[in-house]
Order: sequence, then C-alpha cells, then structure tokens
Amino acid sequence: MGRILITENSPIQSRQLQIASQKANELSRLHASMGTYHWFARVLKKNIHQFSSGLLLGDSDGYLGRFLYSDKSLREKIDITGIDSMPRPIKWPLPWKWVQTEILEFEVWERYSFIIANWFFYAFDESKIQRIGEKIQSSNAFLLVFSEPYRSYFQRFELWVLHKIGLIRSAYPVVCRAVQAGFYDQEFIQALHLESSQWQISTSSPLLLSQRVVAKRL
Repeated sequence: MGRILITENSPIQSRQLQIASQKANELSRLHASMGTYHWFARVLKKNIHQFSSGLLLGDSDGYLGRFLYSDKSLREKIDITGIDSMPRPIKWPLPWKWVQTEILEFEVWERYSFIIANWFFYAFDESKIQRIGEKIQSSNAFLLVFSEPYRSYFQRFELWVLHKIGLIRSAYPVVCRAVQAGFYDQEFIQALHLESSQWQISTSSPLLLSQRVVAKRL
C-alpha cells in the first residue's frame, strides 16, 4: 500500500494537531519511550567535533529542541535554529533562534552545518520532498539526521498495541495518519535523492514506528 497523505481539507490535520497540548505531550512521551530524543543527541555528539550551527525542521511543539538544549555538553557544541510554519513554541529554548516560515520559502540553508528533523517530511508529497531535498543538497550541511514514521503492517499493529496499553490515547488518530503517510524501505532516501555518491548513509531498523537516517557528506 502506498503513502496516504492528509489533505488540507481533512478534519484531522497532523501538523496542526501536534501543537495541541495534550496530543503534543503524548507524542513527546511516545518519542521518549522510543529513545528518539536520546538518539538525536548521541548522533550529534558523535559527529560534531567543533562548534556548529544547525537547522531543526518542524519542531512545532519544541520538545526536541528543549531536550537537546538541556544537554550541557551538547549545548556547548551546537547552536540550533528552528523553522516551521507555526509560531515559536513555548518550550523552544530562549537562546536559540526560531524562524516562522514555510519550509520552501526559507532561503539561507548555506548558513548551517547540519540539518535534523523528527517526523517532519511525512506531511509532504514526493514533489515537495524533492524540492526540499534540492535545497538540502545545495546547502553546506555535512550531516543530516532524520527520523520519520515507517509505513508497514507491523508498525500499524505496534501502534495498535501502544494504544491498547495506554501509551497513546488522544494522539492515536494523529499517529495512525503519520504512519499511513510514512515511508517504506528506501522511499524516504530516494525522495530526497540522498542515494547519490556524495552521501554516506546509514539507516536503523524501524522496530519502533520510525526509520532513522544519518547521512554524512563525503
């Protein structure tokens, strides 16, 4: 089964529902239980050896930004700008910049050495992902760290189990639609055109709803 995207006219719009307080808290708990935030921190610590500026795409609730900023050893090595069409979230760290704009209207990609995103690209169709990928390719980023929902029957069953045990309640429709709009196998890498020889790519096994991708520019 192919990707099922949420249309703009849908009564349940993933990117908007994520900023609702209760749903955002549940989603944050979900990512914490999957170890997503810690994974981002580990990858950045391992690959960044001097002070670097990075771009975080779509952290509309601010939880990932807050988690990374709370790590003192990491905070001393990085400065992150958040970008999303939503206003600056309350939980976004005060010392870090926030840009409210549509992602394809953002122009200064060359300022950033690394780009990260958590459950962001699934909200876009392939043509928009390709256009974002072109901007990433033309940037100066040497490191890309992405986590996106993985689309398979196993993930749908896993999500149902998480719902039954109470880990996901009010956010269940949002996460269901995220998984339906997620990526299978190499779809995400291919959509961004990262399979070219200029990137060294590693992916993790998508056992916990997400496929994790680390790409280093050669």
